[in-house]
Amino acid sequence: MLSTAATIVFAASLHSQEPRLLQVRYSVWAASGEFETAALGFRFQSQRGRLYRLQESEDLKQWENTDHVASGNGGLCEIVVPTLKDRQFFRITYELDDHFLSEITGIEYPIHVYEPPGLDETEVLPIIYATDGQWITSSFSSMIEEKGIRAILVTIEQGPGDRRAIDYLLPGAIDYFAFLKTELIPTVESIYSIDTENRSLCGTSYGGLFVGLSLLMDDVEAPLFRNYLSFDGSFYTHRSETYALEQARFEASQTMKARLILSSATRYPNNHIAVGRFQSRLQEREYEGLEIVRLSYPVVHNDVADPSFDEALDILFPDP
Repeated sequence: MLSTAATIVFAASLHSQEPRLLQVRYSVWAASGEFETAALGFRFQSQRGRLYRLQESEDLKQWENTDHVASGNGGLCEIVVPTLKDRQFFRITYELDDHFLSEITGIEYPIHVYEPPGLDETEVLPIIYATDGQWITSSFSSMIEEKGIRAILVTIEQGPGDRRAIDYLLPGAIDYFAFLKTELIPTVESIYSIDTENRSLCGTSYGGLFVGLSLLMDDVEAPLFRNYLSFDGSFYTHRSETYALEQARFEASQTMKARLILSSATRYPNNHIAVGRFQSRLQEREYEGLEIVRLSYPVVHNDVADPSFDEALDILFPDP
């Protein structure tokens, strides 16, 4: 018999075959007399960056969200809900949280996701990860939708205190790339069905420099990204460090299986010359498998992201 203060804790360790579902099913009967209230608890191992939500049902057919949620922290999570019903079923679903606290950088990043309309959770789609989500989320999402492209867009805001000036430049870019590779991307792609051969990284200005650095830091044998979209990248910054990284990459392998889309603004102010120098450096190496697409636009630096992304989408998805 359950007392008023009793808590039933179940280890939700059985994963359903249904996507985004951590399923536990129990029937709970309220005791009679003075024992009318019980608390039902679910304890489970969480994954960083996921938001877990408790759903309830009376017939296992219609499920409704409750107000009981928990943010995954990589450790043990618990959702406790008082229940008064004499029979009720529960399950825990998960989705991408709108904030991701990185264990590597120690920074919490706001996250935004664009999903194409009518998304079937089993549909395998290409994905684009983009930096500086605080500026480009709305316009980039709208372009994908207007073109009818079936793709996922994940935009990551820079975090507090102009964090981009640390994360997108060396040496901070090393940890930020590790955050993407080992924390954010595995979490995102545990929720969505992704074509891992069509994964793209996009950035503008400092973010464009980070894209170039990522091309050089990515795994030689099994690169994380297929497409690198660098828009008016700030390649004038720490040129010697960037070239040293490129030298190490060249010594590791002269094969680079990637497509690099380099754009630049041509009206002052711009990074047109710096982008051209980075392009020339890579072309002189004659990396096997590297395709470079060069674009430019008669706009100033701050206006280059949207036209660059618009044309890059047409290159990446010629037949949406």
